Amino acid sequence: RTMPEVLIDGLLYRGGKLLIGAPSKARKTWMLQHLALAVANGGNWLGFQCDRMPVLYLDLELLEPDSLGRFDKISRKSGFWDTSDLHVWALRGYAVTLKRIKPMLIEYARKHGIGMIVIDPFYRISAGAVENSAEEVAVFLAELEEVIRECKSSLAMSHHFAKGNAAG
Repeated sequence: RTMPEVLIDGLLYRGGKLLIGAPSKARKTWMLQHLALAVANGGNWLGFQCDRMPVLYLDLELLEPDSLGRFDKISRKSGFWDTSDLHVWALRGYAVTLKRIKPMLIEYARKHGIGMIVIDPFYRISAGAVENSAEEVAVFLAELEEVIRECKSSLAMSHHFAKGNAAG
C-alpha cells in the first residue's frame, strides 16, 4: 500500500482531519481562513508547506461580507492573491446540518476537485449532538469520515471550548 497524497507537509494528508480548538475569540476563524488561502495557493501555513488544491470553506459563523472581508485582509497580508481555487459557502443564518447538506457537499466537492473542506465552526453543523456524549460525537464524526472519503478530500474544522475550569 502507498501512503495517501500529502496536503500539508508533515501535518495533513488527503483523507485526514485537522481540528483547531480554542476558547471563543481566540482567532480560530482567522487561522482557518489563512489555511484555506495557503492550500488554495500552494503556500506556507505556520511553517508548513501546502500543496495547491481547491478548498471549500463552509462559513457558518460570519455574515458573508465579514467573511469575504477577512479573506481579503489575509490575502493582502500573506500575498495569497489567487482565489480561483477558493470556494466559500457563507451559511450563517441557515438551518444547516451535515445530514441536510451532505449530498450537495459531496456533489460539489467531486465536481470541483475539492482537496480540502473547511467547516467553521463544527458545532453549527453537528445537529445539536451532545458534545459530552461519546456516542453522538462518534456518529457525527463517522458522517464526516464518509464525506471526506466520498470527496477524496481532507477536512479542517474549528471548535471552541469553554474558558476556565468547568468544575469550578
